[in-house]
This record gives sequence, C-alpha cells and structure tokens, in this order.
Amino acid sequence: MQRKASAKRIVEEAIKKGYTITKKALDLLQSAEAPLQILNEAIDKLEEETPKTLLIDERLIEELLKPSKKPCQEGVKEEGRGEPGISIEIEVDERYLREWRIQGSLAEFQKHFRNRYEKISRILRERLGAVTDVLSALKLREGQDAYIIAAVLEKSESKKAWILRVDDPSSEATIIAPKNGDVASIAEKILPDSVIGFKVQK
Repeated sequence: MQRKASAKRIVEEAIKKGYTITKKALDLLQSAEAPLQILNEAIDKLEEETPKTLLIDERLIEELLKPSKKPCQEGVKEEGRGEPGISIEIEVDERYLREWRIQGSLAEFQKHFRNRYEKISRILRERLGAVTDVLSALKLREGQDAYIIAAVLEKSESKKAWILRVDDPSSEATIIAPKNGDVASIAEKILPDSVIGFKVQK
C-alpha cells in the first residue's frame, strides 16, 4: 500500500526529473491513492512525446486517473459462489496531510534556488542543445532567435499576451507570449518559480 505523498514530495520528485507541475495537476495527484506512481507514469508518457514538453498539467493527470474512477462495489459475490468479495481498508498517515513550510535563512534560500536552477538547467541543456544566457539573448538582432534557460520570477496577463519576467545568473528579461500564437496554451500554464527552456526571438 502506498500512502498519500505530501505536495512537497511530489514537487521535489518532478523537479528532480526536470519537470514542472501545475497547481491543478498537483491537487489531483494529492487526491490520488498512489500519487508518486501516477507522477512517474505521467513523466514516462511525456518522455515518449515528440516534441517533448516539460510541463505536467491537469489534462495529463486526469487522463491517467480515468481507469481508477470506476465505482468500487464492496461485498460483491462472484457468480456461482457464496463468498463475499474482498474488502480493503486503507489507512492514511495524517503526517503527510499537514501543511508544510520551508524554514531557513536568506542565504539558504538563495543557495536552494541556485542549486535547483543548476540541476534543472543541466537536464534542459541536454535536450535543447545550444543554449545562450539571458544577457546574450538581450543582444540578439531583430529577427534572430535563441534558446535560453531561465527561472520565472513573475507572470502577468494583458488582453493580447502572457507576460513573463524571467532571469538567470547573467541577467533579467521580459518574455511576451501572444495569446494568438502557438505557445499561448503552454504560457498560460507556466507557474512562477519554474525553471524552463524558452525559444525566444527579438
């Protein structure tokens, strides 16, 4: 039997494998009986997709949860037998349901996010190939494009676009994703503090 995992455990497992998870997907996983198993199934499925995406959203989790949504009947008798079916009781360790908090000094937080950025960045570089830093991307000429890896500091929305303020160790920049573009649906699901690979054009 697998006990319910905390939100922290689920997020850490996703980050360790180079993926970002949306809030709705996290809520669905927390309500599942085997969240880490379903998370790994989701990652395996994304690994098979072309082109690959590094975002785990609620659509994918709902798809994986569908088979488990069938109603369970207790005490069902098998045809031709008089013995009742097996009834399973599941106990949940309440320690995993308590609110969790991260404690530490400012220096410890900075070290945590820097290490997290470096770890995910290494994974993304293997997948994206040639990657430039944010400072170099800001110097691109009109019409040139490049891949960058950056952390999302802030996300806002206008009538026509999603606006992301991002940074890496070299600099900070603003990325605008038009709502009528191909990446609008992906930009909508991006969460602050995510470390993501972007293809940008000046």
